[in-house]
Amino acid sequence: MHLKYSCMEWEDAEEDILNSLLILACAQGNLDLVNFLLPLGANPNVQVNEEETLLEYIGEDWSQLGFTFPWVLPDWPTDKDTEILQALQAYVPSP
Repeated sequence: MHLKYSCMEWEDAEEDILNSLLILACAQGNLDLVNFLLPLGANPNVQVNEEETLLEYIGEDWSQLGFTFPWVLPDWPTDKDTEILQALQAYVPSP
């Protein structure tokens, strides 16, 4: 999996880029990319809209976020939502 995304210096990527990619990966149901981004510092609590964080948005209709290209998003919810939610929850800091 790591070779798949090796064309960029991911360790030097800014948090905003990692978080944006994490949102897109979740919207696409791309569990491999989610699992790649989380250890790099992507935030599972990033806001996806004014009311909800990424953790709260899993399983929702991602078309509401304004993505316009049909190839970007699959049907909602994706078949990977449960696994993605578990991966995100594993990276939420304990209180």
